[in-house]
Amino acid sequence: IQDDDVLQIEFSSSMETVGEVVGSVTVEVVKAGENERPVGVVLSTLNGTAFAPGDFTAQEQLLLTFNASDASLSIAIAIARDGLVEAEEAFGAVLSVPEGEGGVELGTLREATVTITDSDFVTVGFSVGSESVNVSEGVGVLNVMVGVLSGRLARGVSLGIAAVG
Repeated sequence: IQDDDVLQIEFSSSMETVGEVVGSVTVEVVKAGENERPVGVVLSTLNGTAFAPGDFTAQEQLLLTFNASDASLSIAIAIARDGLVEAEEAFGAVLSVPEGEGGVELGTLREATVTITDSDFVTVGFSVGSESVNVSEGVGVLNVMVGVLSGRLARGVSLGIAAVG
């Protein structure tokens, strides 16, 4: 007797979002169908705007084994808190079928995107050299020092200043 049933394995969702401060994201891989013996798929992560190891811990060729009783497997991927004020970043996760693993095919959700939201902030201070400064219209230039008091910036920042009154 030959078993012609094919198992289908895929991610439960094509997108996950996690705050950087949380420390890890859990991706779920689901199985549709019945198996009598353990079957495997491989999970790998891919750099996107988020890069390993600075933003997350890479998973390269991680073998996930589904036993007969498993309907799903959850995998935790570590997220790094880098202390930088930055925009949202994302990385990918992909599934593949190992060589020689018969009876298994990937579903349509074989790729997933994980978005990391930033939880860092920066405090900026201004200084003009003394507590108060009087400037008349004819002066033309007022020197103002802008400094980062706490936190780190991932990139430069623009600051607009306008005279009022």
